[in-house]
Amino acid sequence: MNQLRKSAGQSDWQWACQLADYVMALNGKFISEARQIKARALRELGENQSNPPSRNYYLSSSIELERQAAGK
Repeated sequence: MNQLRKSAGQSDWQWACQLADYVMALNGKFISEARQIKARALRELGENQSNPPSRNYYLSSSIELERQAAGK
């Protein structure tokens, strides 16, 4: 979790996405925070993407994770 927080703090969004996947796979007490960080990372990656299909994937995935994190 420390590495995930650090990568998000340094705006290393691609690495944050990968680390968040590992944390979420463990299904532990940090899953909610990992989802929130991954959602932010995906949103940041999507907003900086010029390729429309990639942008759509990142932003759609971000919205889905935000819904999961909110419990909807």
